[in-house]
Formats: sequence, C-alpha cells, structure tokens
Amino acid sequence: MKPGELEIDLATNFFGPLRDSLKSRLRAVLINPNRDTWDKAYSIIIGGKKTLWQAVIAVDPTFPTIGPSETLDGRILEDWKRIPTSDLILKALRWATH
Repeated sequence: MKPGELEIDLATNFFGPLRDSLKSRLRAVLINPNRDTWDKAYSIIIGGKKTLWQAVIAVDPTFPTIGPSETLDGRILEDWKRIPTSDLILKALRWATH
C-alpha cells in the first residue's frame, strides 16, 4: 500500500467516506504537491469538519493561514506563499484521520 492510502481511505466529510473524485485529488497533491494540485485539494474536508488546509496548519503552525487573492476577472494578485510538501500533507492526513 502506498503512503497515505490508508489515511485517504479513512478520510470522511459530512456525508461519510469521501467520493472517489475527492480521493483522486488528495492522491494527486500527495504525489505531486504543486499550485495546481494544492488548489484542487486544500478545501477537501478530510476529518469531520477539518479541511486539508486546516489539518496542515494544525501540524505545522508556521504554514500560511491566508491563501491567494485574485481580481474579479481571475488575475492573481498574490499566490500561495507556500505549498506543503508530500511529507507535511501525509502528516496532516494522519493527524485528521487517526
């Protein structure tokens, strides 16, 4: 079993276990953390009421608590100050699911 698979399978939201599409987005950011995969995964609820981003902050209090900002037409004014590493994402998944 690949690192993080158990945690992804244990992750839940308000409706219970995560749909396959949400699990795929979590796998993608765990395997290849970059702006695109993080944008698609940070808001996924992974443990009760906690999002992936909240779980990352819980295990690394130095992680930025403010996300990107953009204009109404989608132009990025300020990007993510930091993208979490695979290790940090795995740690956050474990924190939220165990």
